[in-house]
Amino acid sequence: MNLLYTLAQKHAMASKLTGGLAAMILLIVLFAGWQSEQSHSFEQVADLKQYLKGNDPSVMSSQTSGAYRFTLRYLPPEFFALEELEALEANDSAMPDRKNEATEKLKRYTDALYFRLTIAPENGRDLVFDPPVSAQKLGYQGWLQKLMFGLHEHVELSTAQHSEVELVTYHMDRNFGVAPSRSFLLVFPKRVEEEQLTSHAQRFLELRIEEFGLETGPLEFRFELPFSDWEVASLPSGLRSSRS
Repeated sequence: MNLLYTLAQKHAMASKLTGGLAAMILLIVLFAGWQSEQSHSFEQVADLKQYLKGNDPSVMSSQTSGAYRFTLRYLPPEFFALEELEALEANDSAMPDRKNEATEKLKRYTDALYFRLTIAPENGRDLVFDPPVSAQKLGYQGWLQKLMFGLHEHVELSTAQHSEVELVTYHMDRNFGVAPSRSFLLVFPKRVEEEQLTSHAQRFLELRIEEFGLETGPLEFRFELPFSDWEVASLPSGLRSSRS
């Protein structure tokens, strides 16, 4: 009887160990999967830029309201340094110096958050030259001034811990009617009260756009945090992203 009891105890202990080991393996697998989802590797700069222009919901959010399609893309600060690196292909002999130069330029962008907002009319009517009736009341110059300089009071950012984070600045691309849509580079502070807005503790970023004349009503775009890490094999380590 004692032998049977001892064997039963050993079997129970083995089952617990096996169960614990299985649970540990499952956690490792899940963590590895989470890590792979949070990072991207690219061979060339062009591959990364193509990714940033794509439809990955972790960096792009889009919605239609009224007669307009709004597309918002998160742009890591390294994106702008990459644009500097494109010139390297034209002059290989300057590549080492230009890489150092691009790395230095990157430092100018790391203290801000960047988004590109594109507003595209669904009806083909030009955003600037043929806006809705409510915007037409401002007249052409008044509406253009609104788009170029008056969106600060209509756009804000929030996280789980901070609300009403205002634009630092923004810039509207001027395409002079070549296309009916327009794009806006939106710039926000990266830190508020010494806290980084893209850290995991903030949980999410939500960008709100209040009605400003397009008859769309208020809009909200949400991104889960943290944003993915990425790296390009051909880039120096100074141009590889970090969420820290």
